[in-house]
Amino acid sequence: MPSTPPENDIWRNRTYPIKEDMAFQRATWRAERIGWAVLWLIVLLALLGLFSHGPLSTASVETPDGGLRVTYERFQRNGSPAEIRLEARPRSERRLAISLDARMLDAVTIETITPAPQAERAIAGGIELVFHAEPGAPLTVRLTVRPHKIGLVAGAIGIGASRPAELTQFVYP
Repeated sequence: MPSTPPENDIWRNRTYPIKEDMAFQRATWRAERIGWAVLWLIVLLALLGLFSHGPLSTASVETPDGGLRVTYERFQRNGSPAEIRLEARPRSERRLAISLDARMLDAVTIETITPAPQAERAIAGGIELVFHAEPGAPLTVRLTVRPHKIGLVAGAIGIGASRPAELTQFVYP
């Protein structure tokens, strides 16, 4: 009856039936486990939205006076459409002017604006979109944009002369 090898004999180098380098084999197994852990981490982060839509990607910012809330995706892909949602709370004015700064306009192409603005005009450092608003009633505007600049993109969206809401996005190639 053959005897079983002692526990530490399992990890010694052998030459029969094939030549084995057990130290190298153990290092290979360790690297393989680390690789699998990294792959699972990437899958988990992708599901959470690191590369596109998801909880890690969804962000909201407000103007300091609380008159405008901007909801957007922090992570986008170059050339893929994305939505920016603007929720304004007009106080007493019937016309609401929302401004987008030039930094944002240089990085994205605006494809659609829903609802359509009553007027659009160029202003110093960007554009201004003018909408009809009912005083006290919220106004929701959806911008469909297509990023065309890769990397970190910063921009600002505001109402009238108040300080704008600053947003930062990362556009993947």
